[in-house]
Amino acid sequence: MTSYRDGAVSWLRLVDDAQRLLALPANHAEYPFGYHEARRLPALHDCAVRLETALTEAVAAIEDPSTDPEDIAEIERLVVDMKTALEPLLDRLRIMQEAAGLEPAPPSGILAKISRMAGRGAGEVIDGINELRGPDSGTVIHSVRARALDVAMKKAFGIAGGAQTAARNVLVEITLGSGVTGYGEAAPFPAFNGETQEQALAACGRAATELVGKDLAALVKKASRIESASASAACAIETALVDAHTKTLGVPLHAWLGGREESLVTDITITTGTVEEAAREARAFALFETLKIKVGGGDVDWDVARVNAVFEARPDARLILDANGGLSVADAIRLARELRARGIVPALFEQPVAAGSWEALAEVRAQTGLRVAADESITCVADVDAALGNVDFVNVKIMKSGFFEAVRIARRAKPQALGLMVGGMVETRLAHGASACLAAGIGGFAFVDLDTPLFLASDPFIGGYAQEGPRIDLTPVTLGHGATPR
Repeated sequence: MTSYRDGAVSWLRLVDDAQRLLALPANHAEYPFGYHEARRLPALHDCAVRLETALTEAVAAIEDPSTDPEDIAEIERLVVDMKTALEPLLDRLRIMQEAAGLEPAPPSGILAKISRMAGRGAGEVIDGINELRGPDSGTVIHSVRARALDVAMKKAFGIAGGAQTAARNVLVEITLGSGVTGYGEAAPFPAFNGETQEQALAACGRAATELVGKDLAALVKKASRIESASASAACAIETALVDAHTKTLGVPLHAWLGGREESLVTDITITTGTVEEAAREARAFALFETLKIKVGGGDVDWDVARVNAVFEARPDARLILDANGGLSVADAIRLARELRARGIVPALFEQPVAAGSWEALAEVRAQTGLRVAADESITCVADVDAALGNVDFVNVKIMKSGFFEAVRIARRAKPQALGLMVGGMVETRLAHGASACLAAGIGGFAFVDLDTPLFLASDPFIGGYAQEGPRIDLTPVTLGHGATPR
């Protein structure tokens, strides 16, 4: 009979090595692919190869008819330990290989074999590996809950389409059989797309029935949107999924997405209102280098007066105009020309005209000489291809696309001749934290518009990113996006 004991000690050491490597902190603050990661990559690769070899030996021992039957149960437990160590190791290795511009390693053959062994009499533990011991254990989704998340605002948040006086959002909680819970937020904004809290709650409820009993890792790997979910509901559910997934892996969300940066600098919004309010807010936001001014939906002369008041109050600030599609082509061109005559040249003109015509956006761009960003016009990856040559930037928002599609949009746009901007709706630090993780993880976002938590009267969450003035610091985030309900 074959004894497994000679290999068991080395197998256990490999598990310890893998856990030690995964526990080492990442440092991506200074380099796109940091010095420390470059040194760790060979060690990670070597450990992964040795773990795969050990798993192959252990599975061969299980299949070997000469193996002592009393040893099989112990080997199966070792296989579970090694598989549990290998999966996040390969995930981390893939992220680092992509960050370094290397071709990711092919899928693990032995993990695929273990999955195929499920249900074929290879033992109770092996039989349950792929199913993760049923719906009450491992990474199988045990429950999905959605509830109203209402937060008062310090002042109304006005855009061209209307104003919102309170955040009437939805909190989604996805709990795994292991007890790990992931959190996501839906932020319907009626002035943006007509969606209400009630509609978002209903959409989350419909989607919940499709998720219970499903394997989390498989859902995240598939990264597809639930058909019954609205955009904000998809965002809440997918954010909760990736939050739970990265907590299970033991990594922060921004590291899982590439870990290119650990901090961001946001602008702050001067919402629709009077000329006097615009000037007062510009002075109050002295710490912020970039001011985003809401325009459109009214008289062009009014917009000129408001922007001019901001400019006079803060001539040092970088200005962004955001019309949320509330201007005609003629009015957008007139607004830009009137401002230029006053010496005001905004750094960016965001969605000057309504979505639906790339030619209209291109005309504003050509006639004004300003850099133009597409916001409402960008909701899926296909829109990125359409944007090429018509605009300069795309505004990536998890709330209008869902988390998975937002990642795909950013990754499609980044290698193209399109700049990146990240933004959101009227959201709490939960959703904005997830967006910050996306932007910092992928890296290269020239414009950051993650400011609406500063307009809320209270913060319903603890943990997550830290913020001082315009700087969003992700170093306190150690697992997932970091935010949990109070």
